[in-house]
Amino acid sequence: MTLCLCCVEAIMNSLERRELNKGFPYFIIGIVIFGWIAISLPRMIFPPILPLIEKTYGIPHAQAGLLMSAYMLPYASMQIPTGFLIERFGKKRFMAASALGSAILAFFMYFVSKFEYLLLLRFIQGLLSGMWYSSSTTLVTSVAEEKNRGKIVGLSMMGGPISTIAINLIVGLLPFSDWRNYLLLSALPGLICGFLIILRFKEENKKDTEYNPMTKDLYIKAIKIPIIFLALLFSFTSSLAGWGLQTFVPTYLVSAREVTVSEASLTLFFASASSVFAGLTGGFLTDRFNVWLPAIASAIAMCSVSFLIPISPLGVSMIVVFIIWGLMGGMGGQVFVVLISQIVPLRIRGAVLGSYNFMGFVSATIGPVIFGYVADAWGFTLFFQLALALQACGLVLVVLMMKLRHNIEAYSKLL
Repeated sequence: MTLCLCCVEAIMNSLERRELNKGFPYFIIGIVIFGWIAISLPRMIFPPILPLIEKTYGIPHAQAGLLMSAYMLPYASMQIPTGFLIERFGKKRFMAASALGSAILAFFMYFVSKFEYLLLLRFIQGLLSGMWYSSSTTLVTSVAEEKNRGKIVGLSMMGGPISTIAINLIVGLLPFSDWRNYLLLSALPGLICGFLIILRFKEENKKDTEYNPMTKDLYIKAIKIPIIFLALLFSFTSSLAGWGLQTFVPTYLVSAREVTVSEASLTLFFASASSVFAGLTGGFLTDRFNVWLPAIASAIAMCSVSFLIPISPLGVSMIVVFIIWGLMGGMGGQVFVVLISQIVPLRIRGAVLGSYNFMGFVSATIGPVIFGYVADAWGFTLFFQLALALQACGLVLVVLMMKLRHNIEAYSKLL
């Protein structure tokens, strides 16, 4: 661990020097990328090992899905409160608590034997992890110039896909007999990141400690704006399908396609590897063509993925589908972060961005249970049909938002 800490410290020193020399927020982006890795590893280590957990406890798919729901519900509940609280207390406290708390809870999970205790720790972990999105995304959008905001937002969110790559490689190449060993490995980045934030990160703006009592009224006014309201609905519908797929596609490959857990993880590696480039690709397209091209492309791609996974043969065809999933599906969420930042002023941006993420993680809470129940009761054919229907609803919402795109400047003046 000491060696890892020294390596990360050296990288952060280099980024800080580059930031001072060139005026680009390298250090902040580096911290945020590492933080996304720190909270995503403990969150997403569970889907590829769900078959092992089901075997340990003798539980059905729907009950195993509670391990994701127990995390997602508290994670979602923290989005909006954190968005308001960072205005009064600053972002550093929440970012550090999120990274450290997520890691410590992953460490504690190694020692529990009962499924109910595992669910409880996942719930607490979700509360702490839920403080990351609003604080870190508000930080990034506040330091990014508008002309480069899409690329910077996309770059800062690379940590999530990187962590998914790491998970698939760890589970695929390290077939531990006890799945709890994976939880220990997932805790390490959060410990390092949390201490780096405490020791090296400074609040970028003294105004972070100021509080305006009119913020709540302005926030309510913002979420009533039609294009923002539709973006919130898109976050809900697309995430409902997306989290159902992320949770149970590994189980589908193991149970329906009869591959091993390691083989399923290595197959999913292609989705996670391509998703690393989704943020940069979506950011480049957003800065070049505005948000609508990557938004519509992402929505169409996810409809295609939901349709193609159950009919594609294993091998090259399935790998191509997973590459499309990772590269194109990953663009949808981030482009609307840029859209919201174009309309919403900084003092309520954290709360509105938190609302956007909240909608996604409410559906992430219920999605694994719903999709797990559908898989148990009717099989994976209806499972993928449901995913396709929800992704199609997301596509319709994007089209409706496109019709309102000419009113963006007028909407921003309302706030």
